[in-house]
Amino acid sequence: MSKIESQIQQLEKDIQQDDKALASNYDKHIEDATFFAAYEKKKKELEQFLEDWELVQLEIEELNS
Repeated sequence: MSKIESQIQQLEKDIQQDDKALASNYDKHIEDATFFAAYEKKKKELEQFLEDWELVQLEIEELNS
């Protein structure tokens, strides 16, 4: 569980940095296909980790019931 949480935190930080980069120099990054591919990959990974975390959380709650 803590491994998933640390991966979620790292991805959130990375995405936040990418958001700042976009905000500060959108024109530069809009032309960089690799930037957006990596950005989208991070967002999909984050979504998957959040789903995994939720499943683990549900399993823990069921075990504690």
